[in-house]
Amino acid sequence: FLSGSHWAQMLGRAGSSIVRVAARWQGGSSIRDRCCALGRRPIGSWSAAGAPLARRKLHHSGTAFTDSIGTVGGLSDFDVATLRGDTPSCQDFIHLNAAGASPPPDVVVDTQVDHLRCEAAIGGYAAAATEKTLVAHAAVYTSIAKLLNGAPREIALMDSSTTAYTKFLHGVSLSPGDQLISVGESEYAANAIAMLLHAKRHNASVIFVPGNPEGGIDLARLQQVLADAPTDKVKVVSLTHIPTNGGIVYDVRSAIKVVHDTLGKIEDGGPMVLLDACQSAGQLELDVSTLGCDALAATSRKWLRGPRGAGFLFVRGAVLDGAATNVYTEPGSIDLFGATWTVSPRQGYTLRDDARRYEFWENSVASQLALGTAVDYALNVGVGRIERRVRYIAERLRVSLSKIDGVKVMDLDGGPDGGKCGIVTVDVEPLGGAAVVAQTALRARIAVSVCVPQSTALDSARRHITHPTLRISPHYFNTEAELQTVCDVIAACRAT
Repeated sequence: FLSGSHWAQMLGRAGSSIVRVAARWQGGSSIRDRCCALGRRPIGSWSAAGAPLARRKLHHSGTAFTDSIGTVGGLSDFDVATLRGDTPSCQDFIHLNAAGASPPPDVVVDTQVDHLRCEAAIGGYAAAATEKTLVAHAAVYTSIAKLLNGAPREIALMDSSTTAYTKFLHGVSLSPGDQLISVGESEYAANAIAMLLHAKRHNASVIFVPGNPEGGIDLARLQQVLADAPTDKVKVVSLTHIPTNGGIVYDVRSAIKVVHDTLGKIEDGGPMVLLDACQSAGQLELDVSTLGCDALAATSRKWLRGPRGAGFLFVRGAVLDGAATNVYTEPGSIDLFGATWTVSPRQGYTLRDDARRYEFWENSVASQLALGTAVDYALNVGVGRIERRVRYIAERLRVSLSKIDGVKVMDLDGGPDGGKCGIVTVDVEPLGGAAVVAQTALRARIAVSVCVPQSTALDSARRHITHPTLRISPHYFNTEAELQTVCDVIAACRAT
């Protein structure tokens, strides 16, 4: 067994991480209690005993943002400047791709990197097993539950929104003749494919309910489709809160009420209601108790400004407790973390009693801790204030873009739905096409993205969109000066 001095020599300096050994060597104590990885910055989250702080203290912790004189669209100029200071890359790069992947604040990056440094110093198992890591990891579930107004036991951590959606969907038992209902025409391609695959495997069918003329949810048509369905055959109703393009917020609350009024809640023989919130988590206020969904899938990397490779699944407590009377569901795949293998009196397994039955044992603790920090950061800013700011600045952008020759704003009106969001989609084909304009913007150090018609095939077909469009999605930290810059760059494409 190596002495304390030998460990210090072995772990002394590893790359950019400084690995320290506790000042006092206590015989018999574990390695994790003697080593710690500290980042270059003095705000590292590792104590001298090698355990992470229960939760990294946020830059603004204890100083919640409040409405003040001069506040426009939810945040004052001072608030925006302060928040931009937490993301140094804002000083020389214009981030306008929140719908794809937002830049994380430094505190989120530090949370993830610090844990990785600890893993490098003492190993992944040891780093995950420290008491304070366990406390911090448990707090991630509490924070996400607060974000959604749910309960910690209703939260499962995933590697993406797609994984969350698919794991829940494919866990719903289907029989020949059963139906999966997709509401609206802006279903994500990944979700549509997941439904078609699940239906194909069980000789079931997928019904896509067309929207209203303005592009929103046609509540009357939805009610009719549900009423016409064979008795007890509708097993899942899938809704998208915000589509990948089109700028619309669907009135999913009213749609879910139609489902419940027509077929009942799961306790009354109704179907599971699955909501894709990948574009709304972190952008809009979400309350699962008023929305009424049975499950909700979301991601970390978009509006929450968390790391890639992280997401979460909400599963309503009634589903977990087996309250459904006409739909049986359990995770589409399970391992030894989500269930216990039983061998007596016969072979079988027993599911966990919480949503973590949908998790696998293997995961990225660093990414999950960083997701928790990102959620805390959004809660500290105030999701309601974020929503107001994002809607305001996106509408300003739409107005400016509409004045540029060769640019056509493609966002939907939606009729009586939930209004517009922070996603702005434009047709720039006369300027050389979306790919050309996006590359031009990138050379000017501006991040935007390109949407292909196949990503929302039904919506593209209905609106006769045959070529890629440009998607610009500002977040609360963007300034009106940055919006003017991107408009100038786009306008300049016409001259070239």
